[in-house]
Amino acid sequence: MLLLGIFFSFLYWIGASAMNMFIFARGDILGEILSPGSLELGIRLFVVSLIMVMSFYFKFVISIKKKTDNELDKKYGFSNDVLDTLGVLVVACDLRGRIVRFNKAAEDLSGYSLRQASGQYIWKLLTSDSDSKALKNAFSNIQKHSFPAKHENSWLAKNKQQFLIKWVNTVFRDESQNIRYILSVGVDVTEYQHNKQALQSSNNKYKDLIDNMAVGISLVSRDRRMIYANKQMQKWFPENDIAGRSICHDIFSDYSDKSCHICPTCRTLEDGQVHESVMNVVIDSKSRVFKVVSFPVTDNNNKVAAAVETVEDFTKINKQEQEIRHNYLAQAVINSLLRFSLENITLEGFLKCSLSIILSTPGFSSESLGAIYLIGDDPDILDMKAQSNLPEAIKKGYQQIPFNKQLYSNAVTFNILSVTEASRSRQPVQEKTFAYYSAPVLYAGNILGVINIYFNEEHKRDKREEEFLTAIANTLAGVIHRKITEERLGKINECFVNLGINVQDNIRHLVDLCGAVVEAAVVIYGRINLDSGRFDIAAKRGSCCSDHDMLKLYENTCRKIIDKAKAGSSQESTESLIHQEIFDLNGKTYFCIAQKVECRGVCKGVLAVFCRSDCSLKGDDKKFLGIISSAISIEEERLRENQELSEAYDKLKKAQNGLVQSEKLAALGRFSSGMAHEVKNPLGIILGGIEYLDKKLESADEDVRMAIGKIKESTLRADIIIRNLLKFAMPSEIKTENVRPDQLVDETIALLKYRTALININMKTEFSKDDVIVSVDKNQIQQVLFNLIVNAVDAMPRGGQIKVKVYKALMNESFGDKPVCVIEVADTGLGISQDHLSKLFEPFFTTKRDKKGTGLGLSISKIIVENHKGLLSIESQEAKGTTVKIILPLADRGA
Repeated sequence: MLLLGIFFSFLYWIGASAMNMFIFARGDILGEILSPGSLELGIRLFVVSLIMVMSFYFKFVISIKKKTDNELDKKYGFSNDVLDTLGVLVVACDLRGRIVRFNKAAEDLSGYSLRQASGQYIWKLLTSDSDSKALKNAFSNIQKHSFPAKHENSWLAKNKQQFLIKWVNTVFRDESQNIRYILSVGVDVTEYQHNKQALQSSNNKYKDLIDNMAVGISLVSRDRRMIYANKQMQKWFPENDIAGRSICHDIFSDYSDKSCHICPTCRTLEDGQVHESVMNVVIDSKSRVFKVVSFPVTDNNNKVAAAVETVEDFTKINKQEQEIRHNYLAQAVINSLLRFSLENITLEGFLKCSLSIILSTPGFSSESLGAIYLIGDDPDILDMKAQSNLPEAIKKGYQQIPFNKQLYSNAVTFNILSVTEASRSRQPVQEKTFAYYSAPVLYAGNILGVINIYFNEEHKRDKREEEFLTAIANTLAGVIHRKITEERLGKINECFVNLGINVQDNIRHLVDLCGAVVEAAVVIYGRINLDSGRFDIAAKRGSCCSDHDMLKLYENTCRKIIDKAKAGSSQESTESLIHQEIFDLNGKTYFCIAQKVECRGVCKGVLAVFCRSDCSLKGDDKKFLGIISSAISIEEERLRENQELSEAYDKLKKAQNGLVQSEKLAALGRFSSGMAHEVKNPLGIILGGIEYLDKKLESADEDVRMAIGKIKESTLRADIIIRNLLKFAMPSEIKTENVRPDQLVDETIALLKYRTALININMKTEFSKDDVIVSVDKNQIQQVLFNLIVNAVDAMPRGGQIKVKVYKALMNESFGDKPVCVIEVADTGLGISQDHLSKLFEPFFTTKRDKKGTGLGLSISKIIVENHKGLLSIESQEAKGTTVKIILPLADRGA
């Protein structure tokens, strides 16, 4: 290094002399080298001294480094090659904290070379401000205390990037045990620290997620100790801390230390399978249902190391499941009752079967005691119709119970009943107490009976049992009503088995039978017209001196019955419908008894019997009159149902025909559209060829030109048919405007005036004086008029008259009593047969014998008129002509 300093000093001396020679134009180079001026000599000596000092300094640094390297290599084997191959950071510092060694890994991470770092204080060069003070203090106190074996600080690289380095420090001493160097080996843990922080953050998130779950989660060790429990688990079971046993084990094992075969957690720890159970626990004085599921946690050897125990509040779900089971059970019972109702058994037999089914319902009745009561002949008494396992005291003392409408008209009631009965072992009489539900059997607001189900006296009232009984009672109500009606109808059918199936004949036979039985002079049944309030005679037997007076008297009697029914009666028996009256008619005394006839809850008519004063009516006669009125009610029901069925059938038939026609037209439209496009292109080619031949053969003879004309005419006619098919398949958009129909008629007739004059057809028009305006598509309606007038012309080959009328009219059926515009086209032609009238609007149907028609004109015309919300009608008779009417709604003048 000294020789290198002498060499650089010599070069400087020679270079400075040469520069002075050129600058100052001196010609003696040797003189400049050997004898420079005093000022120049001082400058050169200063520079040479500076170069030599720097040479001595670098020699000293290099010697120290070599000495350090030799010492480290000699004592510890830390050569440069060894340090540079290490993947960790190696930094050696002296006692003052100056860097003396730097391996390649440290150079790469810091961005400083060894030459740049040598002699620099480590806390100034490579440490951030936050860590430099601590590191500086460690070097300041190195003689007092041992240097820390490990430390961690930030590493500030040359590009200002920071790294987190974890250091392991080694203190090197000389033979006198004085500290010479500090060797620090570091590892970059920046990424590890970031990953650690991310993992910690993730763990915190998952922990927060698990803690905030509505499911209790715990981790249970092999010895059934709780290692972890989330917040929900601690909230539900605060007495079980982390050191306690698992929740499920404590409950199922009665807080013992032994393994429990019922506890799912114990079973999971034993067999490594997933297990679950449901347990009832009282928390905050409330009973809760928990579902416990345990999952195994295995180690690397696939052995069960722990179990995850989840506890979920199943109270609501359990309640819903119970409600579902309850509803399913109720529906199953109802289905069984309905199946039994279809069997050919009596009403009492059905009630016994029903009671047996109700009492055998699982979880409903522990006593299996019950009874069903129905209203009998006495409307104030409930008769026991069926019972099951009732004590003798109840069967004897409660065979009939008073009927309290106010008590039984509400929902299911819960009551207490005490009965006294004698013991069979000759013991004194004893009293037994029962709790029972009482459910009313209601049909259309009327009470038919009551269902009583008995329990032991400790039984608690349950809302679900009440709902179940209500559903059963409603089902029984319909069946009981039907059974009673069937039995009643059976008795009537036995009496009137010879009657026919015609309703009107049956009513007449019933009226005659009633008069014959009670020996009445006159029997009348009249229907009430609900719209007008009048009575129409439907059936009558016998006569008196003045039918007019009798009918008037009958109508007055009917009015009294209707007024009585409207006023309402507190009685529910058959007699409440009977009206009795004695009166004089034309000097004779008559006794009248009448009864209202109902159909579907509506007064349909009145059956009245007029007897002579010397005829005494018995109680059986009045009952028979009730049977006859019931039979008439059934006949009226049959009449109404037959009428409704007939109307429904007519509507269905009409709808079916319309559907078939619509499908036919739709299919025809699809077919015609496709066919038209396929045929139109060849027709265009043919027509173009004919035009070409017509021009080329101008000098041809007349026969050739006539043939070309016929071909051209037929091609154009085929093209017209194709265009009509396309119009039929794809109706054009309607562009409406307010027009006068008489102007449309005049313009259309003007187009045909020349043709009609040639064949001796007289055209007449007749227009209304009223201002008639319609909102239509002018071109489409004119197309319809043109088509109808052409059809009329074709129907009169020998001449005749066509009359076109325009006027206002009222159409009640289709236009709701609103005035409409009618355009009527009438001819005196050949007419149309009745067989053909129903087919006129079918596509491709034509009555023109010469086959000039396409059969699409009327079909397209009908579509156009219906698109304008109008109607197209045709009336025709053979040899008398045809009249076609276009009916269109009038334009809204305010629009």
